[in-house]
Amino acid sequence: MISQNDVARTLGLSQTAVSLALRNSPSIPKETIARVQQAATSLGYRPDPLISVLMAQRRKRLPATYKAKIAFLTGHPERNHWEKSPYSAGCFSGARAALSTRGYSCEPFWLNEPGINNQRLSQILWSQNVQGLIFAPLPIDTSSIQIEWERFAAVSLDYSLRSPQIHRVVDD
Repeated sequence: MISQNDVARTLGLSQTAVSLALRNSPSIPKETIARVQQAATSLGYRPDPLISVLMAQRRKRLPATYKAKIAFLTGHPERNHWEKSPYSAGCFSGARAALSTRGYSCEPFWLNEPGINNQRLSQILWSQNVQGLIFAPLPIDTSSIQIEWERFAAVSLDYSLRSPQIHRVVDD
C-alpha cells in the first residue's frame, strides 16, 4: 500500500503537508494541492478508511464512535461455561474494561458452535470486524486451531493452545 509518507518522499514534502493537501486545506497553496493530488493518484495512494475515521474524530476532538471488536474465544463444552470460572470471567471483565477505553469492544465467541469449522469461523470473525483474538484458557483436548491467522492479532491467556505458537500472557 502506498502511504502519505510515500507521496511526501516522492515530492520532497512533509507528511503533514501531504495530508493537508489531500484534504484541500486552505493553508496549502492551490498549486501544491494539485501537485500532491496528481502524485497521489499516479502512485496509487488510497486512504485507509479506518485511519480516516480515527483522524477525523481526533481533529474534531469527538469521543470514539468506531468500535473494532476483539473476540474473547472460549472452547468449553457448554457455551457460557467459562463464566463459571473466576479466572476466565475475570480475564474477560478486565479485557473488556481496558479495551473499551481504547475504542474497542470485546465480545465472547464460542469455538464449539455447531456447524462451524475453522474456515467458517475465520469468515464470521472477519465479517464482524474482529481485529484481534484473545484465547481464554481452553479445555485440555483443544490442541490446535487452524484459522486465517494473517487476518488477526492474537494472544493466549495460558498454555492450552499448543498450535500455532502465539504470544501468551500467563499469571505467576
